[in-house]
Amino acid sequence: MKKAIIGIIILTSTLANAQDYIVTTQQDTVRGEVKILTYDILDRVEVEVAGQKKKNHYKCIQIKSAIIKNETYNPVRTDKGYRMMKLVEAGFLSSYLARRESNFLYEVPYLVKKDGNSVEIPGMGFKKTLSNFLSECHTVVEGLEKNHYNRNDIPKILHDFNNCLDKQATATHVTDEMPVVQNSATAALTLLTKRVDASSIETKSDALDILNDLTDKVKKNKAIPDYMLDGLKESLKAPEFQDDLAKVIALLKK
Repeated sequence: MKKAIIGIIILTSTLANAQDYIVTTQQDTVRGEVKILTYDILDRVEVEVAGQKKKNHYKCIQIKSAIIKNETYNPVRTDKGYRMMKLVEAGFLSSYLARRESNFLYEVPYLVKKDGNSVEIPGMGFKKTLSNFLSECHTVVEGLEKNHYNRNDIPKILHDFNNCLDKQATATHVTDEMPVVQNSATAALTLLTKRVDASSIETKSDALDILNDLTDKVKKNKAIPDYMLDGLKESLKAPEFQDDLAKVIALLKK
């Protein structure tokens, strides 16, 4: 694969010590001096461990997160490839900052859903772009159409959108008669989680996040929103997961 380096962004701690680290998709923690490298398709992460001559290199799809100067950077799938972006606010809908190609500073705002879908927040066409991307919530779309939000209102849009989906799920699915713990669903989720955790699929991190959220909701007798099931299906397209996935979805929709 072509390795045309567009630029190298050096994001290091002033002290090359254990303060900075990465967490891999295999749940390994590697501490050292961390640098994010920009490539054409897949960003890379370099870790220089104290006392080791050889530097460790990882493709961003092998990384769950990188912590640099107490800031979190995660891989995000875009239409231009996988990019390491700075996390601003986390949720089902999260906000990130991507690098500008001109100065390599983290200044380009993105919205990213739990299922991996992302969109750059544009200067032109803001209302149309976000209305399409956030179509699950009619109140947020209506607010965009009535100009209640502008490009400076991203924190409020995140808050309103995430609250909107939670309320929709509660109103649609929650009843007083739901059991406190759905044993069969919990068991199916646990089995699927173990299989995903033992795999090396590119979407492993996203799938595990959704599975953990689903398990937590089942155990706490909370509603299961459809968007989470859609996100799970999107992140587990490999044939070897389809039987277990179908069982999980069938149990959660009962």
